[in-house]
Amino acid sequence: MSAALVLLTAALGGLGAVARFSADRFLAPRMPDGLPFATVVINVAGSFALGVLVGAARWHGLHDGVVHVVGSGLLGGFTTFSTVSLDAVQQARQGRWGVAAAITGGGLLVCLVAGSAGLALAWLL
Repeated sequence: MSAALVLLTAALGGLGAVARFSADRFLAPRMPDGLPFATVVINVAGSFALGVLVGAARWHGLHDGVVHVVGSGLLGGFTTFSTVSLDAVQQARQGRWGVAAAITGGGLLVCLVAGSAGLALAWLL
């Protein structure tokens, strides 16, 4: 891997993190009762986008390098498992076990569906 590829991935990762921060700041106040579903929405969007990206490489000739740099960099910075984990722990500590389960198990399931939908969309195009 070249130094330029590493730097590009890092730069896109930074942009993804800024996009996640901005999306969270926009979505969080709009969630019911201050529930931490903004991170789930962000992860679902990122999973869908990654599905489209991987599908574009698989069926439409998008270069694998683009998938690695954009997938690992931009979308890796945009989505975050650690924030979901922290949100779940905080909800559990407050006795909100249903919310904790929804954002972990439910969030994972919806992200899998979103990634699959992104792959399907790329296949159809």
